Amino acid sequence: MADFDAIIIGAGHNGLACAAFLSREGWRVLVIEQASEVGGGVRSDVQTLPGFCNDRYATNFSLFANSPAYTELRSEFDAHGVKFLRSDHPYASIHGAEAIRVFADGDRTEQSLARLNRSDASGWRELTAFYRRVGPSLGPLFSTELPSVAAVRRSAALVAGNRIGDTVKLARMLAQSSTEFARQFLSSPDAISILQAWGYHLDFPPEKAGGAMFAFVSAMSAAVHGMRLVEGGAGCISRALAAMIGENGGEVRTGCSVQEVVISRGRAVAVKTAAGDEISAGRAIVANVTTARIFGGLVEASKLPDRFVKRASAFQVWPGNVYHPSGAGTLTDMGCGVAISRIFLTSTSIPRRTTSAIPMLPAFRDCFRNGPCLS
Repeated sequence: MADFDAIIIGAGHNGLACAAFLSREGWRVLVIEQASEVGGGVRSDVQTLPGFCNDRYATNFSLFANSPAYTELRSEFDAHGVKFLRSDHPYASIHGAEAIRVFADGDRTEQSLARLNRSDASGWRELTAFYRRVGPSLGPLFSTELPSVAAVRRSAALVAGNRIGDTVKLARMLAQSSTEFARQFLSSPDAISILQAWGYHLDFPPEKAGGAMFAFVSAMSAAVHGMRLVEGGAGCISRALAAMIGENGGEVRTGCSVQEVVISRGRAVAVKTAAGDEISAGRAIVANVTTARIFGGLVEASKLPDRFVKRASAFQVWPGNVYHPSGAGTLTDMGCGVAISRIFLTSTSIPRRTTSAIPMLPAFRDCFRNGPCLS
């Protein structure tokens, strides 16, 4: 008999959620994490001043708060004290020496835009109206398996339930970059940068085709509904998931590194740890790690088809974006003459020719010195 039904490599939020659902179904689950704590990109602790909890990576949980995973596990999350707060000052976009502040109050956002360009204020009003019309039918598609019959049905409902002009815009958006889409409504680089920044959340640079849809939905949902953050820090979500796994008879091991996935007769059957232990899985091994780490790393390339290895080795990660989410009530100087007060998430542009964020570090160092932040 195998040691466990399933072994999950990596206790990031995806691995924890996978283990939580499997353990609910009665599977004997083991989650192995090389770090000393669970959560991966969903962690929080004190980074600035005593008494202030800082989200170390992910901090915007608007999509998660409306996801099927949270909905299904809602009672368990409630039992473990996970609560969401709503920021009505969701984000700002810094472009050069200017900043555009976006509020859940649309009139205030338009005033912020009009200060730089009056035509952008009317364009934003039109963009907001477009989102209010199509948003309700777009939301369900983000949690629909692709390809699937459900996706076809929801797509048909989207077409049937919206104006012809709106449907055409949505169809075009699938192939557009965030910049191309933004220019349909906004004219100044300052305003366009609002949507460009949100494209980066799904690793789409401003000119990359296909980046418009996520930028549109993320930017406008936050603008219309506000932004969700976790009371007590993002780490509450990860700790709650780990607790669920334990309550369902599963196990989470931290400070344990997997060195190899054992393959036998074409199946993943066990893992070997850095301590020399071999742990078997009877039904599944799930790797919550990067493509490069698993294929040709944990799984020897010789155990995989040559064509697959070649495709996996070509996988690339896009450059990241730099965000500074400021805490409520703080006033921060971004090093470029722009004061941002009570704004939850701040995005700043890095010139295209800049290959790293190093030139920006002095400005961000000063930001964090100015007061408590949520990062």
